[in-house]
This record gives sequence, C-alpha cells and structure tokens, in this order.
Amino acid sequence: MPNYAHVKAEILCPSCGSPANNLLTPNLAWFQWGFCRAATPWSDFEYEIGDPIRWKACEDGITHPWTYFMEGPHSVGANIGDPKYQNLIVRDPAQFQWAYRTEDDPERRPSTCDSCGHPLAGIAVEIRNGFIANVWIHSLDEFDSRTYFYLVDSNGVRYPKPEWEHNP
Repeated sequence: MPNYAHVKAEILCPSCGSPANNLLTPNLAWFQWGFCRAATPWSDFEYEIGDPIRWKACEDGITHPWTYFMEGPHSVGANIGDPKYQNLIVRDPAQFQWAYRTEDDPERRPSTCDSCGHPLAGIAVEIRNGFIANVWIHSLDEFDSRTYFYLVDSNGVRYPKPEWEHNP
C-alpha cells in the first residue's frame, strides 16, 4: 500500500465551486512528497496550506531522498521525493474513486462533481520554496496522465518528471 502525506484544504469543483463531496476523505488532499507516514491520514502528520514540507532524517542525521523507514517487517513511512527540489506540483489522480459505468462498459471513467457533473480528474498540490502553496482539482487535460511530478520554474513553466514515478 502506498504512503501519502495529507493536506487539509477546502477542495472545490473547478466548474461550479461546490465542495467536492465525493473525495475519499473530504477536505483532505493526498499527495506523495516529503515524509509520507502511511496510506491513511495521521492527524499528527496533516499539513495545512502554508506549512513547510517535512522530511525524516535517518539515524545518521542525514535526510535521504526516496527512502523507506522500517521497524521490523513494517514500513513506518517514507521520504518520497528529494528535499533539494523546492518548487513543484505533485498530482494524485487516485484521490477520487474511479468507477465503471456499467458491466457492459468496463472503461474506467473519472468521478464527477455531485452538483454539476463536471469530471474530477485528480488533486494537484503546489509546493513553492518548500511550502505548500495551493491545492486544487485539476482538469482532465491540465497534466499528462502518465506523470505525477512536475518541477516548476520561477515563470510557472512546468517540467514533467516521469522518471520519478518508480524510484527504488
């Protein structure tokens, strides 16, 4: 099961502005960057907009990127990402439950807003200078569906980092 960080935020439909009621966890966005404690939220590890990204140091005092922490046979979290990258957007399409239309049409389709029916592709979390800056529902065509991490330069240009998808 993957590890996540969680940020408390009002998450609104980009089309009608209604609260996204069909989130797996209302008003809580999942993302993978920094120290990610577990798949489920831990209140001690929840962020708010404006909080700095937290990283866990190893016993040697060094914060290693892309590192899982184990206690016996069990994971107790992971540093997902690299703290040297401070300006990025991380997206998570699994935030919304994807459902099958019918048994006759097994193609996966995105969840839709309960109020207006607008497709809800996933959550995007923007990190600027190492702090959580913004959380929003992104549109289906806003990002490449195969990439979850984007570096962002000072002009707002996004650089996809698909090589970060399956770090050992």
